Amino acid sequence: MVLSVEITIREVQGEEDYPGIVEVHCSDVERWYKYVDGRKIEARYKELTPFERWLNGGPWMDLETIHLHFDILKSSKGKAFIAIANNEKVVGEAEIVFSEEPEPYGRYCFLEVLVVHRDYRRRGIGTKLVKHCLEYARSHGYKLFDTIPEDERSKNLYIKLGFKRMFYLYKMRKTCEKGVASLYFKRIPAGEHPKDKLLISGHWYSSVYIWQNILRAQDYNKFKGFNFKEPLFFEIIRNEEVMGLLSFQAHFLNPKLSISYIWVKPRYLVRKLLTEIARCIAYKALELGFNEVFVEVDEVNAPAFLSAKYKRIGKVEYLRKFYEC
Repeated sequence: MVLSVEITIREVQGEEDYPGIVEVHCSDVERWYKYVDGRKIEARYKELTPFERWLNGGPWMDLETIHLHFDILKSSKGKAFIAIANNEKVVGEAEIVFSEEPEPYGRYCFLEVLVVHRDYRRRGIGTKLVKHCLEYARSHGYKLFDTIPEDERSKNLYIKLGFKRMFYLYKMRKTCEKGVASLYFKRIPAGEHPKDKLLISGHWYSSVYIWQNILRAQDYNKFKGFNFKEPLFFEIIRNEEVMGLLSFQAHFLNPKLSISYIWVKPRYLVRKLLTEIARCIAYKALELGFNEVFVEVDEVNAPAFLSAKYKRIGKVEYLRKFYEC
């Protein structure tokens, strides 16, 4: 382990930085695994396909997939920064995306990624990366800075920097069932990001970044092992008026499980109407061939889904830092 290092932070400049970023992310994996006939078994990195590497930590785990990831980040108006030790080795990375959404989010900067090489932790590198991102956002006129901590270690870092919990996001599932839908779901082609609507399910990243990842998911299929299904988009219509937009996306390991992203116009954020939407989504999912629906909603809207018989299976904290420009 290096005893002392000089750390500099700069923006990712291009492909020449990608190998170092991959190494940083891979350092976070103690053991590599792959699935064989539904069983999870230990494997060596070189034995894994790009998809199997992706399963161990996302698109940063492979030099092929990271190119597409950064292309998606760029199309989401995102920025990436790296920490460099002694002007030569990449030892950390952070990614942010700027977004403007209906309340309660507003105009804000979201920290999507924060990772430090295993051998360089507890040296304040993560703190330096976050502070750099904060200053970058502030210099561009952003007063709100959001993130979701991956673990207690990162949560403690954010708390020390002044972040506070905004709310919990609840992971919820429901078994699909037959029923008479009171809402009409109109199939539509993928269009532009619905920035006038609030993303009420799936807000584990910023809305615009989620949208781009849904649209571009099948681009990963050019890499060995990937087989992402086409996402299905629907307008949610009640009494001939469009209430929102819905996307069904088959889970990459369980195609019978739908990951459901829901955007709703703010004026329809009423518990009774949200319960109606939640219930009808399960009906529609069954019609499309799914057995279960997964959503992730904040604690304000979670009661509406509980009323529709969704079950809570976990939760994460959504943090926010406010500062004057």
